[in-house]
Amino acid sequence: MYTIDINNTLEFDDGKYIVAAAAGNLLRVRSVDTGEYSTVHLADVRRRLRNVPQRLEGDPRELDELHKRINQTEMRVIERKVRHIEEMRYGLPHDAPEGTDPKPEYDPDRTTITRRLEAKSRELGVDKSTLKKWVKAYRQLGWAGLIDHRHHRRQSPLQHMDKPVWDSMMNVIESRTDKSTVPMTRLLELMKADLKMHHPGYDQSSLKDRTLRKWGNFLMEGRYTVGDATARLSAAQTPDRPFGAERPMPGEQVQMDSTVLDNFTVLDDEGTVQRPTLTILLDVATRSILAATIRVGSAKAVDHAFCLAQALVMRQDRPGHREMWELAKTLVPELRSLPPDDIERPFIYPQRIIIDNGLDFRGSTFDAACRKFGISLTYARPNKPIDKPEVERLFGTITRGFLSKLPGYVGNAVKNRGRSPESDNLLNVVLLAEGLDRWITSVYQNNPHDGLRDPMHPHIALSPNQMHAAMASLSGTVQMPLSSEDLIELLPIDHRKITKEGIQINYLKYNSKELQALRHLPSNNKSKNYKWEVRSNPYNPRLIWVRHPEQGWIECKWREDGRFDNPHAVELDRTARRMARQAAVKGQLISADAILEFLMLFGGNASVQKQITRGKLAHELAEREGTPMPTAAPENKPTRRNRRRNGSKRAIRHLEEP
Repeated sequence: MYTIDINNTLEFDDGKYIVAAAAGNLLRVRSVDTGEYSTVHLADVRRRLRNVPQRLEGDPRELDELHKRINQTEMRVIERKVRHIEEMRYGLPHDAPEGTDPKPEYDPDRTTITRRLEAKSRELGVDKSTLKKWVKAYRQLGWAGLIDHRHHRRQSPLQHMDKPVWDSMMNVIESRTDKSTVPMTRLLELMKADLKMHHPGYDQSSLKDRTLRKWGNFLMEGRYTVGDATARLSAAQTPDRPFGAERPMPGEQVQMDSTVLDNFTVLDDEGTVQRPTLTILLDVATRSILAATIRVGSAKAVDHAFCLAQALVMRQDRPGHREMWELAKTLVPELRSLPPDDIERPFIYPQRIIIDNGLDFRGSTFDAACRKFGISLTYARPNKPIDKPEVERLFGTITRGFLSKLPGYVGNAVKNRGRSPESDNLLNVVLLAEGLDRWITSVYQNNPHDGLRDPMHPHIALSPNQMHAAMASLSGTVQMPLSSEDLIELLPIDHRKITKEGIQINYLKYNSKELQALRHLPSNNKSKNYKWEVRSNPYNPRLIWVRHPEQGWIECKWREDGRFDNPHAVELDRTARRMARQAAVKGQLISADAILEFLMLFGGNASVQKQITRGKLAHELAEREGTPMPTAAPENKPTRRNRRRNGSKRAIRHLEEP
């Protein structure tokens, strides 16, 4: 250890000083040049010294770290060395029984340290210089100083790699970032060609493919040069500098992004399937999902405006929210496993949203909605997903936790796709969005998040709801959510006439008693041919709203909203959609609504299902045996009951015939 005595001379940056006195942690020093006295704290002495004392070599923790790698034989050797050193210094080793007398040649009271050193050298047959090294290492580092480092040498696996080989291999690895994946043998060929081009005088005869392959594996670690191209491109976006970010307050930083889902959804009655697009609003501080929307095709500015509207309105204030969930549970058995919706999602008002530079985000509709509610927009750098890492990571969480459990899941890559996922009992976009909203509220918001750890207790991971509860009290301002009227104003706009049957949008008809006074009347909007302004929720087709010139919004329900309350309504709807898809495959364009009306007309889901099954079996048997199916009606006069039954069979056969 470095010591300081009275009258010692200390050479500071501003001159030499003599230690005059010491009191606790303070030193009284006198300048050699001026003779003035001053007081210096011990903590400042090392910082002011011109010649800093050297640190002791070795690591006291090295024995603990190498304990798992050191075998029992090496440990016994170290223990013997310790006993010999202690016997030479103190006369007895540390494990000697109590009352044992030291040997005469090692008795500290009768011999000097030099005599004891000579005796131990004769006993062990070791030079005195070696024993002195043992004693010095043991005094400085204890047991760790006696480790034989020749058996634990540390060297880099690239230690014997020449500079030209390094340069050529790095050139090839970096050049393959944006290109297709090739095997390791091709990389070695490219590396040798690059080495020959840029270093023509280098002798490659000593290079072996096994050695080059080992070096290449070390240099490609984390680059995915011979792995997945998507992982390689993502890793290339990582900044080449230390990076980190402070945790903002809730709402100060909200990230928004869209992606194509790994699930098929059914688009129409004819069975057309497609992978929809998901848009997410994520709060960085609490990792809470503020809103999520799903649409068919590419997302547009109006979809982002509706996503923002969902984030600004409490879930219980969204019109028809609970009724839509009950319908979704009825139609999709997979959604019934979700917990009951007894926990409300936290409300966070977004103050700044980080978005991409896509045309959908730069649309005037979304920009106007943000300006209206005082939300600032920040555009991420082009082709820099690291500007929104949290929301990019969230898409994988949603896929693993929710989408992979639903029918129509296609996997995260073509190699992981099943034989025909599009033939499953697919959900439409409305039901998929409703199920995702419930999963976010019931599951995601209450699960521990790895990015929400307490720095004082890193083993504890908080959920988004817990983090919001912890940070909510830190802000003295509480933002109020918007009303349901504000949500309606952000919905897509249509213009329709009000007829005696009500209003028709997307082949669905809506009506309300309040429309009675407006039927067949023109509106005051001349630019839209005197049609009435209508707002519709793309994720809840059961309701629309008509703007009344004086009374505000008129809520209109779907005319056939009660059809799912009938017995066997769910089974009838599934049968109709399945038959519609089969008809589409055969080239017959028959809507599911028409088939559903037929099924309900001839009533009884069980009897209809049996008749459909019999018809299929009859057609298959006729095709195998080469016997045509009879098409003529029976000659005898049927009864009233038989006429109805025969009519049902003929209608079913007509729908299923190619």
